Amino acid sequence: MLRIIILLLLTLNITSCGFNFQNKYQYNNIKTLQIISNKQINYFIKFLIEEIKLNNIKLINTNNDNKTPILKIINFYEDTQTLSIFQNGKAAEKQLSFIVKAELLMCNNKSYLLNIKIDRTFFDNPLEALAKDSEKDIILQEMQEQAAYKLIQNLLITYSSEFKKIKFNT
Repeated sequence: MLRIIILLLLTLNITSCGFNFQNKYQYNNIKTLQIISNKQINYFIKFLIEEIKLNNIKLINTNNDNKTPILKIINFYEDTQTLSIFQNGKAAEKQLSFIVKAELLMCNNKSYLLNIKIDRTFFDNPLEALAKDSEKDIILQEMQEQAAYKLIQNLLITYSSEFKKIKFNT
């Protein structure tokens, strides 16, 4: 009896604090997806395709049936802001941002904007220029990978909520 009460209190405590299991949107209803991007294939697009395949979504080149959702990559870019400077006026700490703007076009002609922004701080040591550049490249790749993950998660959430609305209305 005590175990049941403890289990009940633990469950109530976890659910009341807003805890959500990661990947709870794995029940996605997306079977196929078309990606449209006018950008050249790079690390972000590769990470995005990898993330799509990890979620068991088939990529198609052309949309003939108008039932396949379309993920249109509008733009993605890197941005840098100086957070602090050395006494000699050179940047000491920078904030790196990777921003993705995409649009999800649904089969019912609705579109949803998906905006992702990933931020990291980066210490800019002018005495170690080579190490600084390679470290910055690694950080940017990690940011692109995380942005692809977040974009697909937002896509799954948006699609599943819209899919429920469509199913409920029919």
